[in-house]
Amino acid sequence: MQVVVSLVAILGFTFFLANEVMAEECYGPVTGGMDTEEFDFTYESWMKEHFEEGVKVYRFERCVMNNHNRPLWVEWESTGLKGVSKAMDAIYVYFHEPDNQNEPTHRNFWFGPRPEKLEPSTVLRPNEASAAWGNGVSLKFAQFDNSVSLESAFADQSTMVDILQRRIDSGREQGLTLVSGGRIAVPTKQNALYKLQSGETIDLGEFVAVDITLVERFRLSMNTPIGTLSIYIHVAQDELNDMNQINGEFPILLINDESSLLSERLLMEPIDLNKEEYRRSEGIWVEIQDQSPEALNFPVQRIPFRMRFQFGEDDYASQLNIPFGVASGI
Repeated sequence: MQVVVSLVAILGFTFFLANEVMAEECYGPVTGGMDTEEFDFTYESWMKEHFEEGVKVYRFERCVMNNHNRPLWVEWESTGLKGVSKAMDAIYVYFHEPDNQNEPTHRNFWFGPRPEKLEPSTVLRPNEASAAWGNGVSLKFAQFDNSVSLESAFADQSTMVDILQRRIDSGREQGLTLVSGGRIAVPTKQNALYKLQSGETIDLGEFVAVDITLVERFRLSMNTPIGTLSIYIHVAQDELNDMNQINGEFPILLINDESSLLSERLLMEPIDLNKEEYRRSEGIWVEIQDQSPEALNFPVQRIPFRMRFQFGEDDYASQLNIPFGVASGI
């Protein structure tokens, strides 16, 4: 099925914030949805202002909450989200911006085993609307708490140094961390998508939720602000237990970006989440760390682009196209 969803397009460069907590629900306000015997879901696209620790930013988010007892396949065109939401679970993508410039628009929202269409309102950045890379969902959020804005910190080196020094003085030596990310469910059996499309019973563990976070962390080095890039991939232990019960396996994760700038700093080879080296007591945990942290050049010109995380290679492969941006080394 297909719906046209209205998105808010965000103008300007992309900025991201720290310490995002992945959740299994959407936080609203709800844009729309469907409640029938076959489908029960809500979708939302919004921008919110938030303040925390001295800097103001804005978060854009798109989220789909599946309230049904069966998984739901969706593709929200031009927004970054394509794949499956488990039963009673959410999938989403988010990102942060320094300002609240936006423009409402509409993008097709396909859903169901034999996709139908809705046309919900959606919030897009201008460059998303003009040059959407892949298919999917994007979001944004703000986090800081006094009169200093994120935009002003990147415009003036002394402002950024002051913010980072105050964090050090208060015991937060990790600096300023800006985040983008998302959540998608991936099939762990080769026939899981076929079973979903044909209406067969889906066993627990045949779809497993994966959380992905992109981070640019700013800190002081010899009184100079530098940036470090990171990618974190996590699967909760209870998800892993369900998959192990049916002897499931993750499809190979392929990571691609629009800019050689990021691939030069992060190793982005195909990842096999089934490897024992990624197992931890809390589930699966993968960290991809910056090979060459870079200084910020002021005034900062943050470069926006998307990173594609794709599980498998067929047309229905689960896929997150996460908006991201790089400020360091530019």
